[in-house]
Amino acid sequence: MLTVIKARQCHRALLLDEVLVQVFQYLSRDTLTKAAVVCRAWNEPVLKILWEKVYLENFLKLFGGLRLENDYLRSDNACTEKNLDRLILYGSCIKSGYLYYRLHDTFLDELNTTIAQLSQPLFPLLHDLTIGFFGSIPQDSDGSHAFAGPVLQQSRPALHFKKATTAFCMQLPILSPFLEELVLSIDIVAELSTFTVAEMLARLPALRHVDIQAGASFYDTDTILSVLAGHRSLDSLQIRDMDLVPPHSALAHRGGFASLRQITSVRCPGIELFLKSLSPLSEPTYVRIANTDFSSRAIAEFFQVVGTFKRLESLGLEGYGVDLEVPLTGALGPLGLCSMLETLSIVLVPRIPMRDDDLGAVLSHLPRLINFRLGDSEREGREGRPDITLRALAIIVASCPMIQSIRIYLDASKNTSHTIEYHPTVLYRIDVQGSYIEDIEAVARFLARLPASNDLKLDYGIQPKQLSGTVAGGESALCPL
Repeated sequence: MLTVIKARQCHRALLLDEVLVQVFQYLSRDTLTKAAVVCRAWNEPVLKILWEKVYLENFLKLFGGLRLENDYLRSDNACTEKNLDRLILYGSCIKSGYLYYRLHDTFLDELNTTIAQLSQPLFPLLHDLTIGFFGSIPQDSDGSHAFAGPVLQQSRPALHFKKATTAFCMQLPILSPFLEELVLSIDIVAELSTFTVAEMLARLPALRHVDIQAGASFYDTDTILSVLAGHRSLDSLQIRDMDLVPPHSALAHRGGFASLRQITSVRCPGIELFLKSLSPLSEPTYVRIANTDFSSRAIAEFFQVVGTFKRLESLGLEGYGVDLEVPLTGALGPLGLCSMLETLSIVLVPRIPMRDDDLGAVLSHLPRLINFRLGDSEREGREGRPDITLRALAIIVASCPMIQSIRIYLDASKNTSHTIEYHPTVLYRIDVQGSYIEDIEAVARFLARLPASNDLKLDYGIQPKQLSGTVAGGESALCPL
């Protein structure tokens, strides 16, 4: 059964045309309605085939999944009037859209003129929209961008583009009044004023997810957040590069975001102040804070605030330039109030002080914890590794009966004695990382005692010569004895 048809930019258009015509002739109407078609240029021969030879109008109405993108790869391939007519004809079926950085100015002008003449929304079913530059284009399976080459370096009249883009964003509420997901990518953000973004957001009351990929460098933070704070349906917010520390933010949104459930923050100093200002009605279930510099005081305040989120299920904290004056587990105390927490990931640099008993005191209050991660070997290097003892690892297993996955740095040379009684557990994977583990046999004996541990990954930096239960070749895996 054909499920996906990808029509990519191809210089051998005639050959591609002939091949696909033959393919489509043998596809039933039922098969086509279940296919997902991705065309990266509106005026490619392939798209012409789809429209003219396989009843694309019916296809779109049944599937509603065609993603249309303007062709900005060839400067001589401007969006024609015929293509704009097609967009108007089939726009009512489009559910997902991307408008990229190098849209033709002529296209934006024509589209804005068309919108002004419409008596009804152009994209009534549009669910999510990304406005950005080519860096936001989905990657191929090999991780590379399909849109590459010197053409991306072509210059454009910036002032005219800014004017056309602003006009489009101001008319977006008319285009798609029921839009639920909006992503404003970096370079587009730089093109738009605070007023434009705030006005656009205020006129999209159905928004449920907003991702602003740049903030304080271009916007008045309070203005943007104050508008979003009043959205009753907003349950997911992602912000990047917004300075939330006064005087950059006066917390004019205090008491807002009553429906917010998912929060992602990247490089936003003062995020703990933002969380503290949320409405008491807000009950976040997912919080991820990344690439943020923290002081000991800020970390303590962050965990105090997070401890009030009774329905929190997932917490990720990634901080750099951290200056911890007290052991981390002392600040972790309030997390014990988050009894519904299932995923806990903490990556802080530099080195994290760790006390076994304090760690156990916190984790013993998290009966539903499934995934636990401390540190990240791929990013922070040796100085950020919280090398914990075997006793601490035993405490984790004993304190969390639901634990399934653990990723930590283990230093067996610190303390190899432990007398912890294990609860019945569904633990199936442990990432034990670090090249400084001295007593490998102690680690082996410990892991062998873990019940139901049949997929244990050991990474010592070197391959142990002899380890009972080790699978020969590749990474070590130890099954229970």
